[in-house]
Amino acid sequence: MYDIDNMAPASPYGLRWPGRPHNFMLLSQWADFLSLDYTRHPFDTDRLAPTLHTNDEVVWEMQRLHVRVLTSLLAGRRHAMLMDFVTHENKGDAAITAGQVALLKRLNVTIVFSCSTYLCDDGILKNAREISKGYNSTSLIILLQGGGNLVGYSSIDFTREKILNLFPDFPTLLFSQSIWLHKGNQAHLNKCREIYSHRENLTIFLRDRQSLGLAQKHFPGTKLMLMPDMAFGLGRVPRTMPPTLDIVWLKRRDLETSWYKVPEIPTNLSVYVGDWKAWWTNKGKTPMETSFLMTFNGLSFLQRGRVVITDRLHGHILSVLLGIPHVLIDNPPYFKLSSFRRTWTAGLSNTVLVTTGEEALDQAQKLLKKYNNYLPNVVRP
Repeated sequence: MYDIDNMAPASPYGLRWPGRPHNFMLLSQWADFLSLDYTRHPFDTDRLAPTLHTNDEVVWEMQRLHVRVLTSLLAGRRHAMLMDFVTHENKGDAAITAGQVALLKRLNVTIVFSCSTYLCDDGILKNAREISKGYNSTSLIILLQGGGNLVGYSSIDFTREKILNLFPDFPTLLFSQSIWLHKGNQAHLNKCREIYSHRENLTIFLRDRQSLGLAQKHFPGTKLMLMPDMAFGLGRVPRTMPPTLDIVWLKRRDLETSWYKVPEIPTNLSVYVGDWKAWWTNKGKTPMETSFLMTFNGLSFLQRGRVVITDRLHGHILSVLLGIPHVLIDNPPYFKLSSFRRTWTAGLSNTVLVTTGEEALDQAQKLLKKYNNYLPNVVRP
């Protein structure tokens, strides 16, 4: 065993899990918080994070919370079923899967069954139920994929309902989620109240205070916790390629965007604007391998830039893991990015939050200038 508050073990994926910060004054000041049982203080988990200023410190704190809380919830269990993990081209969702698997491996938890998105059908779940008969509620936990799809994407909520009803006697954890409310899903919200309320064996992690407030309002009788996104389970990721551009601009093109405009790009800047969903990934031999390939394809996508502009939350999170200075563009009226940043990463010195494309380009140029001596040079033909 290792001390989870002073940990820097070797990652199983060749990545780097930061150890305890060397800021002894900070650690002394926050000693009481660091020793809390967060399952008894489920809404106070974010008190330290916004005061941290370096990527190593932030990632250490996110992982410390993951390890501490999941160790408590596992209560000695060493077997898990991981449901609804991701194999589609949204690289952020795949990174969540990879972070979850890394965390489970870190805690010596064996995944005895898993099914990927669109494959958790009735037949597959029936097989899972048969497998579960070889375990009991003190040896097996059911884990549901994290993400940003709680309430916002009805088909996934219906899949979770099937799983919850199929395994009522097993402890179940829904990994860190955002709640996406919009005009088109108010009726579905009523259904979600039925699915997620008064579930004695269910714990839901919410990854920002805005989503936590909505869950507290709409899902009574179910254990809720404020917890960071699961992609932080990967740890710090070293750059593995030199940048080929000054700026990579990760711009989503779906209903969660605020439809801001990209301004005219100065001729002295090399900039790529596009969504990583169209940055295709080779398929693996298994769905889980595909998920990992998509994760690292997303990391490569971002590394092409000396700095990054992103309106996707995981453009922010993966840039934090990579240590790439970046600009976040919020998505009003949903405020998904600003709510997460305010909860967990507000103290980072190499990130900037804006709301327009013009502001984003201006701030990205300032980051290029500020960190010019620290960033790798662009490889030019």
